[in-house]
Amino acid sequence: DEKALISILTERTNAQRQLIVREYQAAYGKELKDDLKGDLSGHFGQLMVALVTPPAVFDAKQLKKSMKV
Repeated sequence: DEKALISILTERTNAQRQLIVREYQAAYGKELKDDLKGDLSGHFGQLMVALVTPPAVFDAKQLKKSMKV
C-alpha cells in the first residue's frame, strides 16, 4: 500500500528507518530495499529505496553518479 509506505517512511528519522530495515531483514529474511525495487517503479520507487538506504551509501552513490562523464 503506497499510502502506508509514504506514512511510515516519510514520518520517521533516518535512524528509525534503518531500524525498520534491520527488523524487516530479521522478520522476513529479505532486504527491504530489494522488495521495494521489485514492487515499485519510477520516481516513487527510487524515492522509497533512497529513504531506506543508509546516508553514507546514498551519498557515495550520488557522488559517483555525478562524476560520470
